Amino acid sequence: MKNKKVILAIAAAIIVIIILIIAAVIYLVNRNKNNNTAAQTATDNLTAQAPGGGNFANFTYVMGKVNSLSAGSLIVDTSNGQGQRIVTLSSTANITKYVDATMADVLIPNQNVMVNLTSDNNTAVTITLALARPNRNPASAPRQPRTGAGGAGGVAQNPNTINGMILSIDGNQVTISSMRNSNKTININSSTKYKKQIPAVLSDIIVGANITVIGTASSAGTVIARNINVY
Repeated sequence: MKNKKVILAIAAAIIVIIILIIAAVIYLVNRNKNNNTAAQTATDNLTAQAPGGGNFANFTYVMGKVNSLSAGSLIVDTSNGQGQRIVTLSSTANITKYVDATMADVLIPNQNVMVNLTSDNNTAVTITLALARPNRNPASAPRQPRTGAGGAGGVAQNPNTINGMILSIDGNQVTISSMRNSNKTININSSTKYKKQIPAVLSDIIVGANITVIGTASSAGTVIARNINVY
């Protein structure tokens, strides 16, 4: 009888241990699932700002190369870890593009620019003239999404980027009033490239084009474009 009680007690203990192990496994699986969901949500809802103006927090930001086009949508091979994304187009989407420009086109006092600098933050690699917007405060320059090293089309080649208004040009030095409420004098040289942002149309978006899209994520997982920049 005593041995039987011992056996039953051991069996009960084993059952309890098995139940605890199963509960622990279920908890870990659910925790990993929730973490993955949170990570994807954080990726899909990057705080971004529309090219050429406006602060749009918690909008979805997609950057990459156009893979294919169809009526009212396009597929983007992203370069920021999001895989392929489907972007829905609409007649209200604001489309702009960056084109090559000259020093005379870009270096104009009181114009808003984005400047990509060398690693020492002293010399301009690329200076991009922002598209003028009606009723904008000229002292408030537009922020552009950074594309990182080598950026699309050479517009954002360096993570060292400042946005602001050109205050003065003196020889090879340009002074900019940055959005951080401080003035910075940068150097330009024969290697500095110049770009300007201009209005674009839907036909400017072609397969192989590098683009950035700012919009809202739909319940179907697509991105409804609000602003598109073509490089």
